[in-house]
Amino acid sequence: MKKYITIFILISILLAFFPVQANGISSYSYMPNNLGIEYLVFDITGVWDEETAQLSISTQSPPIKTILIAPEPYNCPAFSGTLMQWKKPNGIPLGSLKNGVMVSSNGTYYLGEGINENNNFIYPYEALLTYSPVAGETIEEVSRVFAGCADSTVVIPAFYWKYRTIAHYDLWGDFSDVWRTGLHEYTSKHVYNYVFAKNIGMVDFWHGSVDENNKVVGTRFYAVMEQ
Repeated sequence: MKKYITIFILISILLAFFPVQANGISSYSYMPNNLGIEYLVFDITGVWDEETAQLSISTQSPPIKTILIAPEPYNCPAFSGTLMQWKKPNGIPLGSLKNGVMVSSNGTYYLGEGINENNNFIYPYEALLTYSPVAGETIEEVSRVFAGCADSTVVIPAFYWKYRTIAHYDLWGDFSDVWRTGLHEYTSKHVYNYVFAKNIGMVDFWHGSVDENNKVVGTRFYAVMEQ
């Protein structure tokens, strides 16, 4: 009986994370993928804290542009997930990222980036948000980076990264009930913070290159929602 209960729980988690329609809609409340989101884009500088995975913003420019990120259908024999298409306001594509479900080496289910902006396939996926977030939890993995979805040529044999669930916030700017997470790509020397709002998705994220003094130069994307 316990075996069947365990299998049922695993299937329930997978169904919540995996897209259930061709357009990528999922039933996971913090990343429902059910709408396109427009973002204001800013240049930033900041400071990275390795212990907490918080990227604190020191300076921020006025908005330099806007972009739209929206779910679209995507098929790949090595990947099950959602394509998030980046577009200019006039609809011209800027590129895309592909997110899907993964299980970490310690058994934690999470949503992660499986195919990057260069169309490289990353396995295990880089974590963005765990299925049942707990402040302070971490996932640390060594991924292999392949040339593409259908090209198994290894371009980076050992890509080191570490994820952390930072904290839950009742309010974050214009949004309520959010989780903040952080990611450090040690191999690429790049750091990220993400904010996911319940029933909306990713409403704020900022990232950049980090130097040996933990100084960061990068970009912030903040969601603009209709009132």
